[in-house]
Amino acid sequence: MAKIIKKATKRGQTEAIGLLVIVVLFVVIIMFYLAFSLRPEAVNTLKENVQVDYMLNAILKYTPECSNEVTKTMKDIINSCDFEANNVICGRPCKDLIKDESKKIIELADDGKQKYGYDFEIKWSKNGKENMLNVKKCESNNKITYHKFLFRGPEPSLSICIFK
Repeated sequence: MAKIIKKATKRGQTEAIGLLVIVVLFVVIIMFYLAFSLRPEAVNTLKENVQVDYMLNAILKYTPECSNEVTKTMKDIINSCDFEANNVICGRPCKDLIKDESKKIIELADDGKQKYGYDFEIKWSKNGKENMLNVKKCESNNKITYHKFLFRGPEPSLSICIFK
């Protein structure tokens, strides 16, 4: 009789430990679920990241029409522009050329619904001093910024502003 009671007690302890393991796993799963479900929605969505990358590439690869000069892409124009002296490229001061042509491309992306806006700027440093050319600004606290590092020279960056 003592053997039967000992065997039953051992089996009961094993079942209790098994039940405890299942309960602990269940609690851990619920904690992970709550931790991720209560977290605020991420602003950086893949759609907006891709959209910003495409828009910045469209600006940098665009080639404005020049009457008598060898045509350059906007990337080459940004690299060869002396922002301090505002040298002439394509018969226009380079800052004006960059601003006008970039704004044209950005305005083409406007869908009329005002869901997105773009903020385009170019940073450069000269003599250890940081400078910035704001091409287009949008006012929104909800921005995703994408920087394009060129091999040398200025650093163009484009932000997408999400209006809600």
